[in-house]
Amino acid sequence: MLLSLDGTLIVQVINFGIFYLILNAFFVAPTRKSRMERYERIRRIEEETETLVKETRELRAQTAAFIAAAYREADARISRAGAEAGRQAEEIIASAHAGAKAKAEEARKVVAGELTALQAARGRNVGELAAVMLGQALGEDR
Repeated sequence: MLLSLDGTLIVQVINFGIFYLILNAFFVAPTRKSRMERYERIRRIEEETETLVKETRELRAQTAAFIAAAYREADARISRAGAEAGRQAEEIIASAHAGAKAKAEEARKVVAGELTALQAARGRNVGELAAVMLGQALGEDR
């Protein structure tokens, strides 16, 4: 008979139970424990990775917003500087125009004064010349 229920079967079952307990205590339980620890470590690393990826995305978005704000501020400053330069150029042109106008007016007054003086002198000279010519025509010798 192949299978007998004598004492050897009971001893083999007891031996198998002891072997299972020893195997479980020295191999299966530590392996299961290290596998669970490794699983937990991997899970923490994945969570940290996800957190870092989110932070990286947020920082990239903040950086892009900061750069865009810096460009806008630079454009605004350039526009203000251009407007200020234009205003100053207009003031300089207006000042130069007013100065040129004042000098032209002063020159006109000087020329008008000289013209008046020349006309007065011409009038005197014409009178003297007329008197001399009249005197010569009348035969008076002067």
